[in-house]
Amino acid sequence: VDNLLNDSRGVLLWNHQLENFYLFLDGNREEAIKFRKGISCKKKAACLDIASNIRIDVNTTLKDVIVERMFFPFTTQAHFEGARDLYQYLNED
Repeated sequence: VDNLLNDSRGVLLWNHQLENFYLFLDGNREEAIKFRKGISCKKKAACLDIASNIRIDVNTTLKDVIVERMFFPFTTQAHFEGARDLYQYLNED
């Protein structure tokens, strides 16, 4: 988990991170994109149900990672504004 979220210091922020988790566990790129889009919209509850059945290890599901590491309501493309938001989040007092 930490290796896949290394570029955002452990925060699930970028689209490619969420897709990479799904790809790592399932391997279907089309489903990974559909899943990522679902997490970021009204289908979030249904996607979290799916994520609760995807195990990363014995004690951790993909839902656990999403709930614990995704602090914003959606993931985004890596770009300047997103990097600024991450910087501000990491430097809050």
